[in-house]
Amino acid sequence: MRMIVRPLLRMGLYALLCVTAAAAAAGQQTKDYLTVPGPLQLAGAAYHLAWSSHPRPDFYKHEYVPQGQNVERYQSMLMLDLLDDRSATPEQLLGIKVAELERRKATDPVVHYTPLLSESKDQALLDFVLSATDAEGNTIVEWNAYRYVPSPAGHGVLMIGLSRRAYGDTEIRALFAQLKAARARDIEALAAMPVPALKLRAETP
Repeated sequence: MRMIVRPLLRMGLYALLCVTAAAAAAGQQTKDYLTVPGPLQLAGAAYHLAWSSHPRPDFYKHEYVPQGQNVERYQSMLMLDLLDDRSATPEQLLGIKVAELERRKATDPVVHYTPLLSESKDQALLDFVLSATDAEGNTIVEWNAYRYVPSPAGHGVLMIGLSRRAYGDTEIRALFAQLKAARARDIEALAAMPVPALKLRAETP
């Protein structure tokens, strides 16, 4: 079923802890915390689990890339972020991310975003662009689409994300040219993507 969306004009912000994961430690073993059958499929491309993190008892993060790419320097990535919190809602997490992007505007002139909320408020979608500078002073631009849905595990919120990244002026110009045609198509594909079946893996001592 296609998600019916409308622009989000106003929303309350709740005192919900921000769900950001730390960078991967060197040599960290990738673990399938969510036991999601893979590879994930989107728009004819296969994405394989390449990195995972469980930085808090209630938060899990998986990152998937096509074969031949890696999470440190990718062109396209799928993400699954699970906040296993009974009080969390898609609308709340959308509001937290929007507030984060608003703060980022002070230092990142590239930031631009469009938030969408389903009429029933049980799903949300946010697409946004941001930039950063790497250690060598090169510019990186990233386009992301985040879809927030109720967790199929029973409670909490699952974020299904698509990210496309470009490095340096030539790639950045190509990315912006590509987005003119691909942005709407990618958002529609993400909104129509079946929510992955997941089950939290029992922790072993």
